[in-house]
Order: sequence, then C-alpha cells, then structure tokens
Amino acid sequence: MSINNLIKLSGEKTIDLRLGAALVDFLILFITSHSLLSALKLTGTAYFIVIFSLLEIVYFVCLETSTGYTIGKFIFRVRVINSNFEKPQAIQSLIRAVLWLIEVNPIIVIIPLIVYFITQKNSTKQRFGDKLAGTFVIKSKCLKQYKNIQSMDYNEYKNKDNEIKTKLPKHYIDQGGSLNNIKLKRKLRIVGINNMNYENLIEQVNNGEKFVMYTYSIFILVLSLNGTSSIYFGKKNLRTIFARIRYIIFSSLTLILTGLFFLFSDSSFVNFSSLNAPAIIFLILVLICILIPIPSIITNLLGGIDVTESTINYIEGERADNLNTINTYYNM
Repeated sequence: MSINNLIKLSGEKTIDLRLGAALVDFLILFITSHSLLSALKLTGTAYFIVIFSLLEIVYFVCLETSTGYTIGKFIFRVRVINSNFEKPQAIQSLIRAVLWLIEVNPIIVIIPLIVYFITQKNSTKQRFGDKLAGTFVIKSKCLKQYKNIQSMDYNEYKNKDNEIKTKLPKHYIDQGGSLNNIKLKRKLRIVGINNMNYENLIEQVNNGEKFVMYTYSIFILVLSLNGTSSIYFGKKNLRTIFARIRYIIFSSLTLILTGLFFLFSDSSFVNFSSLNAPAIIFLILVLICILIPIPSIITNLLGGIDVTESTINYIEGERADNLNTINTYYNM
C-alpha cells in the first residue's frame, strides 16, 4: 500500500481531528507558558512570545519524534508519520514545529483558517510544514491496521477488507444512507459490534443497550464546525466512554479559549463601557462562541443521540439484502 492509499483510507475527517488536536496542544502550551512567566516573574508580550515559541518547539519535537503523537493528537487519535510509515525524524519534526507557529497557531487566527481550507482541499491533506518536512498526519487506527499491507493497491485492499469482515453484514452505514430520518453525508462507522452476531446484538438491545453517536460544534471567529461521531454500541464499552469524553472536550474548546482570552487579556481591551461598533461586533462573536457549542455539550453529557432503532433497521436491511454473505459470516 502506498502512502497516498493510506491517506485516502484515513479520510477527510482527519482534518477536523487535526484541528481539535491543535487546539488541545495550544491550550497546554498557552497555560504552561503563562505559568512559566509567572514563576520567573516576567511580564510583557515579548517574553510570552519567546517562552511560548521555545516551549512549542521542544514540545512537538520531543513528543513527535519519540511517539508520533502530541497530547492533542493522542486524544484525537491521529499521528505524524514520514513517507516510510515511521515516526518523523528530529529535523522533520523541527520543521513542522517552526511552521506550526505561523500556520496553525490560533493566536494568529486568519492564517490558520486559510491553512485549514487549503489543507482540506489538498489531496495529501498536508499543510506547508508537512510538505516541507515530508510528513503526513493520518488516523492512528489506519496505520495500525494497514502498515503491513503496503504492497496492496487500494482496490485490492478494499476487496480483502470486505472478505474478512465477520459476524454482521457491515460495520458501516454508507454515505447516502439514512439515520433518524437524516440522510448521511459521509460514511459512519459502527463501533463495538466486532465480535457479535445478530442474535447477540438483538439480545443486548432488548436488555437496554443502545447505539449512540455524539456531536461536536465549535466556532472560531467566522468558522463554524459541526458534525457527529461514529456510532458506538454499549454504554460500558471503553471506546464509547472515551468517545463521549473526547467530544465533550472538543465542543468545550471554544468556551475554554474564550475564558482564557478574558482571563489573560488586558482588562482595558474587554471594557464595553463605551459600546462602539467594533465592541458590539466583538461582543456578538463572543456570545456566538459561547452559545454554539452548548447544545452539543449538553447532548453528549446526557449520553449522546440514541440511534438504536435506525441502526438496527439498517443492519436488518443489509442482512436481508446480503443473505448469502451473511450466512457465510454466521457459520464461521
């Protein structure tokens, strides 16, 4: 399998996961930088920029060259690799880290928005720092599952992948399918049913288990990102629990960034005693940043969206349409 095939399998959603990871890493660096400034009793923007930049370079180079992850990437299950499917070398990570300060740093705002849209349209899903360093960011599960089949082309791999699926007809709901009467714009993976057959599944559903999915919603300046997770089965399934926490954190990032802005900014900057046009526009943006993620956060805290009936109906439809294949699966 070529690196391009791996990128294709990783999918477009990788860009949104990278955004979430970048925001988490930024929060860690931002808080740590302020803590160091306070400990060293230093004040001023220049000191902050120097401390933040040095800390960011050390953070990315050390973590990515040793593990392929940063803390943010580990949470969102994406990792950095080079063209040999290995962790990046120190010089590669250094190039990425230096250009991250310009391309991804949320403090700059406008440039990261431009980079986001350019990277999304890019066939290799690389920002300029990746292209210059010769690195790629892909979903961890894709590298883990497919690292040993590099010689296969994409179609050969997909045929093989379909052959080895067992127990249930599909672990995906295809793009264009319907879930809770909503037509899907992308393929949704069903997590938590790998070692089950149809009878086991129905028995667990009758005992109260559910299929759920989680939502995320963030707003940065004029960029609004909304979406849903994969479908997860089993309330006590660790992957379900981890996904719930991950999407709560993701949707909360806008609130956290807004809170940090007011916490660390000059009080004169957020003085709205004289409500001129810029202040009103800024206040409206802040209110939007606060209000947009709240429905997703509440939904996820309450257990996500129950899609049990729609998912079972889809599985039953696939089961009927592919009876011969399903009988083969069930007899294995």
